[in-house]
This record gives sequence, C-alpha cells and structure tokens, in this order.
Amino acid sequence: MFNIDTDINSINQKLKEGKTLKQIAEELSIGYSTIKSKLNEAGYKKINGQYIIQNNNNVLLPTPDADEPKQIKPDIINDILLRLEAVEKIIGNNINDKKTIIINLPEAKEHVTSFAINDIILQQWKEFCSKNKGFKNKDLINQAMIDFMDKYNSD
Repeated sequence: MFNIDTDINSINQKLKEGKTLKQIAEELSIGYSTIKSKLNEAGYKKINGQYIIQNNNNVLLPTPDADEPKQIKPDIINDILLRLEAVEKIIGNNINDKKTIIINLPEAKEHVTSFAINDIILQQWKEFCSKNKGFKNKDLINQAMIDFMDKYNSD
C-alpha cells in the first residue's frame, strides 16, 4: 500500500536517477493523478526536481548523503566519450597541416645543368617558389631532389 510519508525518499531518489513521476507511479502501481494529489495534500512542493514538504513557509531541503558517492551511469559516460571523440576529430581537422620547409644541403661545389620539364609542373613550381620567397629556387630544387631520393631510394 502506498504511504506518502514512507515512500517520499524513494520517490525523490528515483527522480534524482532521472525517472519521471509518471514512471514512478507506474512502478508503485498507482495512478499518476493519485500520487500527485497525495503529494499536494501532504504539503509537498516540487523544488529543484525534488518533492519537499513545506510547513509554515519554512522549506525543509533534503540533505545530500555524504557517504553515498555519486554514480555516473555508463550511458552518460559513453555519451561523453563519443562527444569528446567528435571534438577531437573536429580539432584535428582544423589543425594546420602545412609543413615547414627545412633546407639541409651538404657543403659542395655547385654545377649548372639543364633538363626538360613538363609545362604544367614548371608553372606549379614557379607558383610554389613565389609563395616561398624566403628560399632560393636552387635550394628548393636541391632539397626536393634530396627528399625524393630519400623517399624512393631502395638502399
């Protein structure tokens, strides 16, 4: 049998867990309107999601159980982790992936040579060099050749 005075702590605990008063009424096998009217008749008011009794305008607030650690539901943890992964992905996509050019050439004599190059590649190279005016064209070519050989050398 439902007794408001003995069941109020259970009702408030279930409300803390995220259940609605309608769900709690169903669990207690009583009608929603019945539980609502019994709470009102007994002088309970809903304050901050909890039913608190009010006597002569003095509000009695429930004291949190200091011994009872707060339990975080696994669903909430999984939701937080999914959101964190999404944020990390967004941040990762916004990081500037532009690499710094480092010229590291050996000390050696220079030789002048000529070679044929595709017109489109030559145009792209000129645009690249104009964007990187802090470097000499010959140094960029030398470093590009070293990087290519390092990448594809089978030794």
